[in-house]
Amino acid sequence: MSKIVLCVDDSATMQMVADITFRGTEYQYVGARSWDDGLEKAKSQKPAIVLVDSQIGSGGKTGYDLCLAIKSEAKTADVPVV
Repeated sequence: MSKIVLCVDDSATMQMVADITFRGTEYQYVGARSWDDGLEKAKSQKPAIVLVDSQIGSGGKTGYDLCLAIKSEAKTADVPVV
């Protein structure tokens, strides 16, 4: 079973870079383009690590807010967020 890397970034370019970076490795790339999608995938996918852009979209919530939300969930509190 591969380890999941969740990349939360609203940039299609950065999503493509992350996808290419993890191809052919032991890691499975999973992308999310919004704050809500990132939190949902963090809970449902149980990634080995979450890579988060500090500015996600324009909804008023930041990557820092997403980090706090991930860390406040018992299911994902132990997942590293960068």
